[in-house]
Amino acid sequence: MEKPPLAKGNFLIAEPFLGDPNFERSVVLLCEHNAEGSFGFVLNQPSALALQDVWEEALYVDFPLFVGGPVEQNTLHFIHRRPEVIEGAIPVADDLFWGGDYEQLRTLLNLGKIAAHEVRFLWAIRAGVPDNWRASMPKTPGL
Repeated sequence: MEKPPLAKGNFLIAEPFLGDPNFERSVVLLCEHNAEGSFGFVLNQPSALALQDVWEEALYVDFPLFVGGPVEQNTLHFIHRRPEVIEGAIPVADDLFWGGDYEQLRTLLNLGKIAAHEVRFLWAIRAGVPDNWRASMPKTPGL
């Protein structure tokens, strides 16, 4: 069976015996893929921290924080389904967006206008795509 070409919005699923503990049993959302490289987030690795542990400004609600990957873990990112209320969001797939205005997001979180199923907070990952990953067809994931 021929693999579909990699593209923004694809999901990469780690092969069972990948041999890299950073990606073992990982599902990665590919946010960018071009001749200069690839950028994505591991979606299924919860961290021991919560959003309040890393957000410097006042935050009156708490959300889980996921480990988005092994590289550049000093940066906070988010994917979401609310581009109509978060300016600057970058489309990744149908009904799925990356980033946007953090101040708007903080206000919306504090007012209870963003639900947990509409946003996921992640540390960053920046790496090449290994040959032993496979891409599924682009679909909107359950956040």
